[in-house]
Amino acid sequence: MTPPSTIRPIDTAQVRALAAEGIGATAIARRLGIGRAPVYRVLEV
Repeated sequence: MTPPSTIRPIDTAQVRALAAEGIGATAIARRLGIGRAPVYRVLEV
């Protein structure tokens, strides 16, 4: 049996700060260890 996946909390302030520095969504996702979709969700709001 595989262990349940953990949901990582998303630091929205950090995502927005990195985006403001001109860093792309893919690079932000890699840096924070999250998927691109949550990054795009944060940036759309």
